Amino acid sequence: MIILRYLVLGYIIAIGLVIIGSWVPLEPDSGPHRVWVFCRRITDPVLEPVRRVVPPVGGMLDLSPTIVLFVLFALLRVL
Repeated sequence: MIILRYLVLGYIIAIGLVIIGSWVPLEPDSGPHRVWVFCRRITDPVLEPVRRVVPPVGGMLDLSPTIVLFVLFALLRVL
């Protein structure tokens, strides 16, 4: 059970890095950019289905990370 908690916590951190990386200009092929690309690769399989269901607010604000984070924090409370 503790391993599952750490996996969920790591996923929450990855989503947070994706959110921050989307607002901060990153140089291609830099270390932070590689971390951001890795986090995108592991979080997009969960975020993409939510993006298809929940359209961006005002055409620009993507709420899918917020929704997934809410579910993951609820899951953490259960674990």
